[in-house]
Amino acid sequence: MLDEHIQDVITALYLQVLSEGREPGSTISISIANYVSANRLAVRGGYAKLSLIAEDYRTYLTESLSERLGRRMDIHFIHDGTAGAYAVQTTDWKHEAFLGLGTSL
Repeated sequence: MLDEHIQDVITALYLQVLSEGREPGSTISISIANYVSANRLAVRGGYAKLSLIAEDYRTYLTESLSERLGRRMDIHFIHDGTAGAYAVQTTDWKHEAFLGLGTSL
């Protein structure tokens, strides 16, 4: 199931950071190939089916991961194309490029 996979990947990464003796933060930003409005997955798009689990999947994922990891987590969704555009907004922007495929188009 897609939801379980997302949670398993985040949990594994969190535990890997801990195993390296580092303290992971409590905020997880997820660049997702789906339209996002007010931190909610829009009804259209590839990952919109996650809204079938919970209408507000972000809140559901926040609560589920907080329980799994034993600490309060804060999940944020951002559209993948938007995240890519933000990534190239540095002081050296004239020498950067962002190529997006899929929903970012």
